[in-house]
Amino acid sequence: MHLRGQGQIGLPFSESGAIHIFGLALPLQDDSIIVASVTPSLPLAGSLNVKVEEIAPTEQTQPRRLLLATLVTLARALSAPLARNTANNGLQELLKTAAVTRHNNRVVVTATITPAQLAGMAQDSQKDTAQ
Repeated sequence: MHLRGQGQIGLPFSESGAIHIFGLALPLQDDSIIVASVTPSLPLAGSLNVKVEEIAPTEQTQPRRLLLATLVTLARALSAPLARNTANNGLQELLKTAAVTRHNNRVVVTATITPAQLAGMAQDSQKDTAQ
């Protein structure tokens, strides 16, 4: 299984052009390219690697990497008291393994999740939209 998506952020998500989650502006430039992929983890066939990479037009990525790492830490804390169900368990596992790194003009977020957790998250998400 190999899933890959790619897109360029350019739509005005708000008046300032920034993407906001829970009132916090994500540290993404409006002309960045975002590449996301889910691939099997080797040698452990029972897990999947999740990777989201921002390719910025300049190498000024360190402040965004630090802010994104802080947001991942905050999301871990906010997800800790969530009810125990398949979707929340998958989210917590994904956040527990998430790491944020920088390579020149790229900020990379990687994490690992099992196929069962990913499927459970998708199933619970479909139930929520059906109600």
